[in-house]
Amino acid sequence: MNFREGTRRLGIVFGVLGGTISAFAGYPSARDLWNVGAANRKFESLMASPTMMKVAKAAKEYDPWEKYKSKFRKRLRITRNRTCRQGVGPDTRPAHRRGDRR
Repeated sequence: MNFREGTRRLGIVFGVLGGTISAFAGYPSARDLWNVGAANRKFESLMASPTMMKVAKAAKEYDPWEKYKSKFRKRLRITRNRTCRQGVGPDTRPAHRRGDRR
């Protein structure tokens, strides 16, 4: 057996050992990825069901703030620079600061 053949065999042994060690070291993170993938497949199949489609559509159309919008809009004023301010009293800033060109 010559030097070249021995080096080749050592390279094969170290390659197999390195692959085995990295497989054992990487198994926990691979297991987490497999579990996430399985959970994602379950979730996607559940969301594709007709019942969940109806629920998702109803949730998209539901507006919990609908009953408060009319009260809130009456109290807001939109100024020229598109900022909203509570319309509770007169503006006490000087005219050049208010944006009024009188």
